[in-house]
Amino acid sequence: MQGPFEIYPYRSEQPSSGSQTIERQQLFRRLLWFAKQWSRPKALVLFVVAFLLGRAIIAQQMNPFGLALMAVVISKYRSLLMPVLIILLAGEATVGLTGTFWMNLFTYISLIIALPIIMNRMEGSLQLGLVSAVWAFGVKAGFITIVHYPVAYDYLLLAIEAVVAGALVPPIVLCLRALRQSRKDFGRLQEEAGSILIIVLALLLGLNFTVKEYNVGVIVSKYLVMLASLGGAGWGAAFGGACGLVPGLTHLNGLILAGLYSISGMLGGFLRNWGKPGLLLGFFCGNLIYGFYFSDEAVLRDFLATSGMAGILLLLTPKAITNSIAERRLKPTNSTDGLSCYINYRINSLINLFNELASGYAQASVGQDLEKTWEKWLGGIVNSVCTDCSYVRICWDEKGRERSYGHLRRWLSSLEIEGQEDPMAAVPIELQKRCPRTEELGASLAYINGIEKANQKWQTRLNKERKAVAAQLSCGAKALGAAKEEWQSNGVRRDRELEETVQIELEDLGLIPGRLEVWKDTALGVEAYLEFAPCQEGKSVCAEQVSSAVSNGLKQPVLVKGHHCPQGNSQENCYFRFLTMTKDSPEIGIAQCPKEGYPVCGDSVAVTALSKDRWLFILSDGMGSGEPAFRESSGVIKLLEQFLLLDFTLLEAVELVNGLLLLNSEERFATVDLAVLDLTEKTLNFAKIGAVPSLLINQGNCRVLESNNLPVGIIEDITVETVSLQLESGTVLIMVTDGIWQGPAGAQQEGWLPEFVQGLWHLSPKDLAQRIVEHSMIMHGGKAQDDLSVLVVRVE
Repeated sequence: MQGPFEIYPYRSEQPSSGSQTIERQQLFRRLLWFAKQWSRPKALVLFVVAFLLGRAIIAQQMNPFGLALMAVVISKYRSLLMPVLIILLAGEATVGLTGTFWMNLFTYISLIIALPIIMNRMEGSLQLGLVSAVWAFGVKAGFITIVHYPVAYDYLLLAIEAVVAGALVPPIVLCLRALRQSRKDFGRLQEEAGSILIIVLALLLGLNFTVKEYNVGVIVSKYLVMLASLGGAGWGAAFGGACGLVPGLTHLNGLILAGLYSISGMLGGFLRNWGKPGLLLGFFCGNLIYGFYFSDEAVLRDFLATSGMAGILLLLTPKAITNSIAERRLKPTNSTDGLSCYINYRINSLINLFNELASGYAQASVGQDLEKTWEKWLGGIVNSVCTDCSYVRICWDEKGRERSYGHLRRWLSSLEIEGQEDPMAAVPIELQKRCPRTEELGASLAYINGIEKANQKWQTRLNKERKAVAAQLSCGAKALGAAKEEWQSNGVRRDRELEETVQIELEDLGLIPGRLEVWKDTALGVEAYLEFAPCQEGKSVCAEQVSSAVSNGLKQPVLVKGHHCPQGNSQENCYFRFLTMTKDSPEIGIAQCPKEGYPVCGDSVAVTALSKDRWLFILSDGMGSGEPAFRESSGVIKLLEQFLLLDFTLLEAVELVNGLLLLNSEERFATVDLAVLDLTEKTLNFAKIGAVPSLLINQGNCRVLESNNLPVGIIEDITVETVSLQLESGTVLIMVTDGIWQGPAGAQQEGWLPEFVQGLWHLSPKDLAQRIVEHSMIMHGGKAQDDLSVLVVRVE
């Protein structure tokens, strides 16, 4: 079958002068772009490094550093490939490697062709190093087999060079990435510090040339050992031993210098507290100790001369730089016991202070029983109304005083208790017959009653606030006590090794955290805290990548305990908090959908590990919808979560949250659906405060969990009832808000959920939660008429 015709307009094969001009302009722009890339300061630094690495020779015939650098540049920095290749070959030529020039050039060209193709199928610096090593060995082995007459020793040298080159790829990747990103904190992690040390040693090998009979590499290496000694004897000895290997790698008979440098750096570190003169004295003492073993006086003189030049460089180094190095590497060695006693004393003082303040506020609130001061008010009325009355002697003499006070008390009591608005309607009959000034008395009593009501209102509010302040102070004392016990138990420690692995996983994805901490808690497991600079999207687009990297670094599945992604051009950092989950941890699924027309769901969900074996699940529905409802529900959840983490009882936590909500002048309330799962005891303790029923399913048998308590924030004395249930393996807990539980308005379908989940309980919690939300929206015509939230927990 003939296909359709394709018609093309006729064009001359000879390019026009206009197209040639455009091509020349495009070529000029491209050359200009390359020139800008090659003239950048960071690129110039890379070119200097390439030249020195090209000169870095091991055992006078191996150059693994150049091979490793080429592999990294081909893979990561292709725009700088041409100048790096030329400069690298020029560096190799300056040290006399002309015999291997064509072999190295052929190897580099083959890497340029093959490496991008191979690395398209894999990622990571380790894989890059492995591929580069295998490819380079194969190419060089084939080259010498064809061109020369190799022996087994030649193949062994090539294998060693390839293995070393492959091992050098990850350190070079880390260092060049830090150079590109201008990281000021680079070197804080052990792997980064090791990478810096390896690159420094390679550069020292490249500085192996003489100026007026003095070796520049030796002078620079001694200067670096002196700088390292600012961090202490350990740093000086370690860095000295490493730098002492540089001459030994160039000439195999010079390995004794490693010990000389090490002892010199150690002695310099011992005397660093005396400043630069003390450090130099210790360093030269190390030189002299080993100098006695040299039989040649000229060798000793040359050695001391290069040490003196390095010392001059140290003296010329600005104090700000040396102080920065000392503070970066040296940690204070204060007495831990003394610090412990001091902190213990201050914490105990704060706990006692908070308890005393709480007791004082509580007693003051109890003492305010709203005692009435009617006698004082009545005495003022008598003085103002009855003083110039003709019946004053009859009403207020010794016999009539008690009778008149009784009439006024009964009158005022009628106004207060019975709520009479017209004072004349409540005047006692006997008083009305005898007193000619009942109208004046009634007006005064009505005024006094209004003042007393206002006074009672404010006294009641003040009493509530005093109780709330007393509860908060008591909460603060309990929190400090819990922190003190945790600190004294030494159950929490920071894990630097895990931080390094997580850092590497994040950097492989191009994510650089501004803050990264990993803590091991004997009670909770492993927690990770991360902060990133805010991004432009502000939509949590990196959350999945960060979670995956943290999980890979910690070698365990993780749960996001906290996450904040600032919106817009906020100056806040993006924040993550992760908790590792063990194989016995419950499987959790959460699904939410905001009410139609609102960008934010007013419901809030929290999943928190109270300990390794105790988990807290909270679902809260704030009043209304949208952002105000979310602030209400999330605030309630955060407070409850923090109180329960501080070992408050459920009743204490709910009462404190309820009291804080009542203090607000606006009408604020939120439902609380709370469950505490104990994996050791296989029990579930749940409490519902204004929440709709939940479901507990085991092997298809569905049980409805419900309660009739009012939400928090409505009444002062709230009642909390908790129920404890024994669980079996495979039990599924389903917690929902009223938007899910209630069917469509007027459809009489409230409570549809138990029947719906009968055939779906075997699904994963995540899928089951999503199916419930989707079916609820279908029942409402495809639009959420209220906030929809589902939390599903499966216990294995």
